[in-house]
Amino acid sequence: MKAVLPFVVLLGLAVPALAGPDEARRALADGDTAEITRLAEGGDAAAQMALAEALFMGRGVPKDEAAAVAWMRRAA
Repeated sequence: MKAVLPFVVLLGLAVPALAGPDEARRALADGDTAEITRLAEGGDAAAQMALAEALFMGRGVPKDEAAAVAWMRRAA
């Protein structure tokens, strides 16, 4: 639980980043983790946050909290 709280707080602070480009929002809505990953690797902050959330929750990708934190930092 202690590890989850900082993530939730940071995610709450970063929610405005999810209102980014239409492409990232569409990929997130479709659950297209391959597209989200492509956009994140290209520097899209909204996609980086979406990928961090997917990794943290294990949605469409294997759960990996360390990678989630790394992507969140890149988005910041």
